[in-house]
Amino acid sequence: MTGSRVLLVDDDAQMRHSTAQALRLAGFQVEALTGGANISKLAEQAKRWRPKLAVSADPARLDELRDALSGTDVAVAAGDADHQPRPVARQLDDRRHRQSRRR
Repeated sequence: MTGSRVLLVDDDAQMRHSTAQALRLAGFQVEALTGGANISKLAEQAKRWRPKLAVSADPARLDELRDALSGTDVAVAAGDADHQPRPVARQLDDRRHRQSRRR
């Protein structure tokens, strides 16, 4: 999945930076934007940029993000209650595993 694109939108600059850094270290191409609380903005950017994954740091917004991106090929993920990026990496690993099994 090296080089896959991820759009990350979050109002918290420190969280945005650390999450983007973790994703880049995992081999992803990351576009990090501000406005994470605005799910419609994230969805609009994701539809335009067409990443494989859009991440919200706020897990309470996951269903809203999923609904906003329904009908697209963009996967969605969110952090845990402490806004740690680690669960995102686990979700990405799960997705990679499912994709490799389809081949």
